[in-house]
Amino acid sequence: MEKMKSRHMEYKERDYTLAGDNISEVAFKNDSQVTMMTLKDKITIILDIEKNVQVDRLCYKGLNIWPLLRLKLNKNLGHNNQVSIKKNKHNENLEDDRILIMNQYRKISESYHKLLDRLYQKLNPVLPKEVLFLSYFPNRYLLFEGKYYNKFLDPIKELLTLQKQSFMTLETFDEIKEPKYFETNKISKLLITAKNLGYLRNKIKHKEEKVRKMDCFSSEYLNFKNYLHEIKILDCLPSDEKLIEEFEIFFETEKLFGEILKIIEPKICFFVCYYTEYIMAFIRACNKLSIKSVDVQHGAQNDYHLFYTNWTKLPLEGYDTLPNFFWCWGEKSAERFTKWSTNVKENHKPIVGSNVWLLKYLDSNLLSLKTCDTDGSYLQKLKGKKILITLQSSPPTELFPEILVDAINRSSNKTKWLIRMHPTFMYSQKQKPNREKLYEIISHNKWDFNKVEIENSSKIPLFYLLKQIDYHITQSSTVAYEAELFDVPTIIIGKLGQENFSDDITKGYFFFADTSEEILDIICSNKKTDQRLSPYIEIDKGKAERALEHLLK
Repeated sequence: MEKMKSRHMEYKERDYTLAGDNISEVAFKNDSQVTMMTLKDKITIILDIEKNVQVDRLCYKGLNIWPLLRLKLNKNLGHNNQVSIKKNKHNENLEDDRILIMNQYRKISESYHKLLDRLYQKLNPVLPKEVLFLSYFPNRYLLFEGKYYNKFLDPIKELLTLQKQSFMTLETFDEIKEPKYFETNKISKLLITAKNLGYLRNKIKHKEEKVRKMDCFSSEYLNFKNYLHEIKILDCLPSDEKLIEEFEIFFETEKLFGEILKIIEPKICFFVCYYTEYIMAFIRACNKLSIKSVDVQHGAQNDYHLFYTNWTKLPLEGYDTLPNFFWCWGEKSAERFTKWSTNVKENHKPIVGSNVWLLKYLDSNLLSLKTCDTDGSYLQKLKGKKILITLQSSPPTELFPEILVDAINRSSNKTKWLIRMHPTFMYSQKQKPNREKLYEIISHNKWDFNKVEIENSSKIPLFYLLKQIDYHITQSSTVAYEAELFDVPTIIIGKLGQENFSDDITKGYFFFADTSEEILDIICSNKKTDQRLSPYIEIDKGKAERALEHLLK
């Protein structure tokens, strides 16, 4: 590492800040003080790296690692400019005891094959299947009619049922949400054993291989690290040793998915939110077996999304860890993919299939108070104006901005504020601090149920909620577009919101408020936007059916 540092010092270091679309002046400092980054800030850095480094040539044992490195940089940029390193005492002992490593590896390998065989025995009687769904996030489910329904994937399953196409769902998490609307098959234990095998295999190789670890990287990797050092963000990248460990785990996960795909033999696979190591490994396994992969849109995709926009340097055939297709809600979303995927040969292409979840709701009005498990009758009892505030999972700004606190405190008692937590707040342990902080804000301001409601407003089906409210406020939630379909005006707040929705604010589709006074003025004056937003979300069953038919060819 010291040699690497000395090599870096040959470069003239630059201090810079993000200004508009260019990098200039100061972004990171040598001390721990770091300016909070917006998505636009991160995109500016990523584009700068792609301009100055041949990222499409960054490889480790044949794996193009730039998409995975994007994941790391997205997570670490703007967080004190350091990668936290957690040491596990058990792992340290393993490093010093090769025999223990080998014994552990044999035991876990045996368990792995037993679990895989058990999965095969369970699935074999109903195989093969035309379509496979990979369900990764428990918060994608909601309960109605006594069953848990995946609002992004299950509507597609219903369309497949009408087309008499067979399908199957794999579930990667342990959280118990039963019964499901459609049967699922859990593979969480298999994924954990694969991860452990990858970790131990790397330890064994580390002790036995005589070749230098760095020889497994392409030559461009050193240029990449040098450039990160030059622009002072090298600390946002894990160490070589840690990266190698994670890549070996990636290979083991990919191998597992390959085994499962050979068992099920699907023609096409659907999933939501592809930008995780697990799903990227799944996509690569699909590509090796010539199985189509499709990412289903789950939210608004603005011009600063790190994984749906701004890929400026790609291999001619595309990245084998990115989806073949992106199922889009409408043409506006599809255009963002077309901008960067045009030069890629038959890969990473958008296909407009509509918002099938909204289509299902409007078509049958399934989600009423009679079908959901949450008491929403209180909404009908509320008098006065009802304002919905939607929160994000991890905004790079305040969790609950001060202008909202001030607006609520200054508002009339006849105004009811409904706070809707992001779905991850309800289920993720990582979001526990944010959840607790939110309740602290409510308690500190002594807001009672008559003024502010949060529990039911976070659980009630969104579309039912949108039918009951007068205004919607957010920093960056997709609900802004969904509210438009229900004729509910949206007030955008904060720097993040101003960036994400700048074009729509300028055109008069959404309000923008920079102070509590502006928020209250819009609400109290019953202001409506002058312009109607051209459909960001399309609801066309014919398009959804045709998209499926095209993908199944």
